[in-house]
Amino acid sequence: MKFEEIQAAYYTAMKSKDKAKKEALSNVIGAVKNAGILKGIKDGYPDDLVISVIQKEIKTVKEQIDTCPADRTELLNIYSTRLNIYNEFAPVMLDRDSIIKEIVDFVLPVLNKENVVLEKSNRGLIMKQVMPLFKGRADSKLVSQIVEEMLV
Repeated sequence: MKFEEIQAAYYTAMKSKDKAKKEALSNVIGAVKNAGILKGIKDGYPDDLVISVIQKEIKTVKEQIDTCPADRTELLNIYSTRLNIYNEFAPVMLDRDSIIKEIVDFVLPVLNKENVVLEKSNRGLIMKQVMPLFKGRADSKLVSQIVEEMLV
């Protein structure tokens, strides 16, 4: 996701007076800029930084939805709207079958070349190979669960 695309959508939301979208995208833009400052980047934010910020915002709003009392419907509506807006800009996450296929197609051959056996004692080595492949493309908990199921 390009930072410029988010900014363009923000300006469009401003012009169309879409308050909810403007506020949600403003949060993302601010969070990307803050993350950039922490990494020493002033402009030209890399896509992986933008994606990680969007995913973090999605996680935060999901937690807000989960912890919000059921009788606070106005807050739940705000959080749900934000979640939908963030999901518009988030990359499509891989499903379980796609993750398994990529592990079998790409990771297992590498592990076989390095003579790493699929057993629980090698979990750290295996995860070290697997996680970079799925960074920003799949839920890390799901990837970890799948790897755990593959181990003997």
